[in-house]
Order: sequence, then C-alpha cells, then structure tokens
Amino acid sequence: MSRYEKGHKADTHRRVVEIAAQRFRAEGIDSVGVASLMADAGLTHGGFYAHFPSKEALVKEALIAAIGSSFAYENEAEAAAPLNLRAFIDFYLSPAHRDKPATGCAIATLGAETTRRPRATRNAFNKEAQRFVARIASGLPEEASPEHRLAKAYGVFAQLVGSLQLSRIVMDKTLSDEVLAVGRSNALQLAGLDPGEETKAKPAKRTAKKH
Repeated sequence: MSRYEKGHKADTHRRVVEIAAQRFRAEGIDSVGVASLMADAGLTHGGFYAHFPSKEALVKEALIAAIGSSFAYENEAEAAAPLNLRAFIDFYLSPAHRDKPATGCAIATLGAETTRRPRATRNAFNKEAQRFVARIASGLPEEASPEHRLAKAYGVFAQLVGSLQLSRIVMDKTLSDEVLAVGRSNALQLAGLDPGEETKAKPAKRTAKKH
C-alpha cells in the first residue's frame, strides 16, 4: 500500500478546489466535469469521492475560495487594516482583471449562474458576497455612520461588478476600456474619492491566504 506524507490529503483537496475555482470561472460550473477536473489535478475520477460527497459540495467550496481570493493578504496585520479602496478599485476595473476571468472576481463571473444552484450553495455565495461588501466598507471614510458606510459600500460594489461584467460583454476593446474607465470614475465618486487623483499605493498582493 502506498504511503503518503502527512498532510497529503489536505494538500490534494486544496489543489482540486483551486483548480475548480479557476475552471468554473473560466468555463462555467455546468461546463466542467468531475473527470476532467480530477485529471487536471493528476488524479483519477474515482478519487474525487474521497474528498467531496458530490460535485455540488466542491462547487460550494470553490466559490468560497474564489471570492475569498479577492482579498488575499500576506499577514494578519494587513488583513486587519482598512482596505486601500482606491487601489482596489483601480485593480478591479483594470484591463488586467477584465482579461483574466479565471483568476478574477467570482461574483462577477459566476453571480448569475449561482442563482440556479441549490440553496446551500447560494447561501454560502451570499455570505461571501456580504463579506466582500464589508471589506469595501472598511475603506470608506470613517466620519459616516456604520449603516451609511455599508449602504455606500453596496453602491460601490454594484458599480464594480456591473462595470466589470459589461466590459467583458462588449466586444469592441476601445468601448470595453471606456466602460472600465467610466465605471472606475463612478465607483471612486460613490466612495467619496477624487477620480482625478493618482493611486499612491499598490493593491494587496494577489496571493493565497496563509493559515
């Protein structure tokens, strides 16, 4: 019988979730089969059920991981600090983010598709989306009440997601770039930030969370 190093199963599980999170965003959930996912991970189809009771269980985990990766930090101190909202908006509505949906925001790529998933999956998606909005709220001016900041954060959130989706739908690159630029300006104004100012800090590094 083969012996694996301690943590092998957890590492394999994590790898399958990461691959699924990317492929679901790139191809759509229903377009990706279990067999091809496991092949991408270097595993057999039969090995899938040693990690997940069903494909839907994997979908749920992959969605949580994909949304969480929008805010990945190097350390706990960075994660606890208020979001650099200007830098985040600049990244979110950039051509680089638009052109890489497989590693981008899962809310923009899979939001509509998630409405057709089972309730447990939708609940998990909604919970992560609310955390996303709360993180945006952390970067808003503190003089407003928490309720007002949260309401404003939902406005910024809607502007970001809608602009990114539309920029991908539009086939003309010049028009797509304009959608991003206008969306960025509107999102910054909603956040109470001057659209004309240059970003003075880089957004958080897009790396996996350290546990």
